[in-house]
Amino acid sequence: MKKVIYLTYIPSPYRVDFFNELSKNIDLKVVFYNKSMDNSPWKKDDKVNNFDHTFLFENSKLKGIFTLFKLLRSHKNDILVVGGYSLLPEIFTIFYCIFFRKEFILNSDGGFITEGFFKTNFKKILISSAKYWLSSGINTSKTLIYYGAISNHISEYSFSSLHENEVLDSPLTKQEVNQLRNQLDLKKDVRYLIFVGQLVHRKGVDTLLKSLEFLNDPSIEVLIIGTGTELESLKIIMQNPNIPNKVNFLGKQSKDVVLKYLKIADLFVFPSREDIWGLVLNEAIGNALPIITTYNVGSAFSLINQGKNGLIVEAEDSYLLAQAIKNILSEDLEIMKKISLNIARKYTIEEMVREHLVLFNMVNNKVKN
Repeated sequence: MKKVIYLTYIPSPYRVDFFNELSKNIDLKVVFYNKSMDNSPWKKDDKVNNFDHTFLFENSKLKGIFTLFKLLRSHKNDILVVGGYSLLPEIFTIFYCIFFRKEFILNSDGGFITEGFFKTNFKKILISSAKYWLSSGINTSKTLIYYGAISNHISEYSFSSLHENEVLDSPLTKQEVNQLRNQLDLKKDVRYLIFVGQLVHRKGVDTLLKSLEFLNDPSIEVLIIGTGTELESLKIIMQNPNIPNKVNFLGKQSKDVVLKYLKIADLFVFPSREDIWGLVLNEAIGNALPIITTYNVGSAFSLINQGKNGLIVEAEDSYLLAQAIKNILSEDLEIMKKISLNIARKYTIEEMVREHLVLFNMVNNKVKN
């Protein structure tokens, strides 16, 4: 197979895991735009990486774009994957491919249809110019088709941050849950709702806290894992005398500790106002949790079987969220947990790799012929 050139933003841990797995099967070169979101250096020791890679913007954007141009010129016949369509290197690469008539695959981890004449038509130019599309799921494919993608040229893949061995074989037994709760200094007779993520307005944690007023259930407590700019305002919400003081702000936790909390919770609640995908939902179902999220979260349409392992609700409606929580907690949670695990087993990094290879092999064979 020809070399695969893959353009993407930063070496996020799940991306590095994916590229490591993918590079076992193909000759892969990854072009990262930056080392991290906060410009702190990416240490190679942090992740074992077996793939060739480079960073575009180590010095300046101008030099980075010039480096990208040289790379594209020197790899004319390789399979090119552009990991999005909204950032400068992606826009530059797409227009380069249009001008020089080079075929490329456009990857999209998620997306929603936006309004506005200029924005809509610009996105149509960028998205429709690809030859093939890699889509993270149902909602992403719908968005791509709206902007000009050809439906039978779209390959959906099982977007995930979990390896196969990170998905539970089965839900924990009651005894195992109680033992783990004891380690975490949590109560045995409480039903725990859990949220994991940044405490910023976009994540909608305020909606979750306000929903407690409508729940009026003394057996329910909430675990909030994460930090962010909204922490103090969330604590102010908790001063409302109508909202039970049943919220535990646990701050930022290591991945190992987060997984322990996921394993002992009863329900994962993610009331986000906007998330292109929301990989934390993969981690929730991989730990056998039913989930409630909103129609503004891309993964909801792929990871939730409505009413079977969770519910999708409107964002910013604390009353409806409370009703959804009541509905889930009144169901047989053991059945829901098993359904979540069955879905999670289809969404792993190994499955992502297999699905990418199907498309790469097809493109490679067509080029040969």
